[in-house]
Amino acid sequence: MEKEENPIPFDKTAPIQWHPGYVSAIKMEFKDDKKDYFLGGALKVGNLPLKVDMIILKNEGAKESSSIIGRCFKRWNLLEFKSPGDELNIDTFVKGLAYVSLYKTSADRVDGYKLEEITYTFIRQEKPVKLMKRLAAEMGYRITSEYKGIYYVKRENILDFFFQIIVIRELNLEECIWLGVLQKGITKEGFRLFLESSGKLKDLDEQRNVDTINEVVIGANVELIRKWKEDADMSKAMEAIMEPEIQRRETKAREEMASEMAVKMAVKMLQKNEPLAKIREYTELATDRIIEIAKSIGVSVAAG
Repeated sequence: MEKEENPIPFDKTAPIQWHPGYVSAIKMEFKDDKKDYFLGGALKVGNLPLKVDMIILKNEGAKESSSIIGRCFKRWNLLEFKSPGDELNIDTFVKGLAYVSLYKTSADRVDGYKLEEITYTFIRQEKPVKLMKRLAAEMGYRITSEYKGIYYVKRENILDFFFQIIVIRELNLEECIWLGVLQKGITKEGFRLFLESSGKLKDLDEQRNVDTINEVVIGANVELIRKWKEDADMSKAMEAIMEPEIQRRETKAREEMASEMAVKMAVKMLQKNEPLAKIREYTELATDRIIEIAKSIGVSVAAG
């Protein structure tokens, strides 16, 4: 079989880091709202070691968000990301209720955070059908959808909690490309739109965010992307956006191979009772690392 030219380096055993991809995607969705919305990181809620994945603060007097994700946003907006396979069930939902309650009571004065000014957003690959049916049929929640893949969850006259459930697989990529592309089994047209949108970016921070998104997209769809890379009409567009990630993976692979070879050389030299200084010179390993290797194979390190 002919060897593939410039293959995409990919370790199928390496877990896909979805969380950084989600954070970068949200930043990209709000890239035109920087003056009106502050995007924070993970947030500790209450006095317990509990965190929500992200908080977005809407400034006073801010205009409506240009992103459909933020159309329902109020003053304080908490976000929780669910990787593929993570559950979104009744217990997860109640935990979200608890997080809203804890955040509401964490202000430095009584009623400092108005309940009606807090929203909570779950972001998930698939639609949580069972949960949504239960919320509507058994718990009195009203579920509406003004945008494809975005569901508002509200229960009147009890506590003014407002929830949003975003289903990535249902999103209209024309409206929500950065978040919508973060899925396994992305369509060819969806990936093409992602490449075209990425190619228009000039801002360095935005390009860095896209690099993070791209890393997740490649990891989740490596076989599809390898196949599409052979298409002449996509090859050039893919090269520009994928090259940094391909280079990163190749550099990491080379570094790991060099480290492995250095360890093997150190083992052989230790077994021959070579002096420490010589092992350091030949392997470029630190003294602590050489001592660690020596302990692992049950030998002592010769002085010198």
